[in-house]
Amino acid sequence: MLDWGFEYLLYNHKVVEIINALTPNSVLDVGCGDGYLLGQLPDTIQKRVGVDINARALGFAKAFFPNVEFKNCDVSEIEETFDVVCAIEVIEHIPDDSVANFLALISARVSPGGSLIISVPTTNEPLNSKHFRHYDLPLLEAHLSSLPSDFMIVKTQYYYRKTLWERIYRKLTKNLLIQGEIPLMRRFVWQNAKNQAGKATSANGLHLIAILRK
Repeated sequence: MLDWGFEYLLYNHKVVEIINALTPNSVLDVGCGDGYLLGQLPDTIQKRVGVDINARALGFAKAFFPNVEFKNCDVSEIEETFDVVCAIEVIEHIPDDSVANFLALISARVSPGGSLIISVPTTNEPLNSKHFRHYDLPLLEAHLSSLPSDFMIVKTQYYYRKTLWERIYRKLTKNLLIQGEIPLMRRFVWQNAKNQAGKATSANGLHLIAILRK
């Protein structure tokens, strides 16, 4: 398990859970990367589309999830609308003066009655060199206030915190005397991390998820 493995899998699984509860017929994932999120959604969702400007990442996505439609383009080139639009760990990569325009573009892709799901890293993590900013709830709400007035925030949630067992596991598997994984312990640590992820707060949550309805 890579250093970021538990974290990456858990926040993606949380978004999958949210999407499934919305029972959409179509989903657009903006900045889909390797396509993992869309690949975890059921085939009963008739249209699953991922867009990304990173051709290399899309190469992996297409290889791993051939039943999903992936497009190497900007979201501005997408013309149709979707029941659910996601931007998962994306807007922190957008320069400050372009965030409002980006949000306008993705919100325009949401069908009437549809949902917009946004996930961002929080200020409880050191700023990543590839990010323009990390978020707390007031900053995220301030950015979302630029959305059209027909969007309403339904829910916000801090999600995922590093557990003690996860820290121990990472330390053990990085030890020079132990290479690779410890399967039985990994399963225990995974279940523990999963159980604790939803208990994250503003003080320790590493991701912040917002669900909006149009």
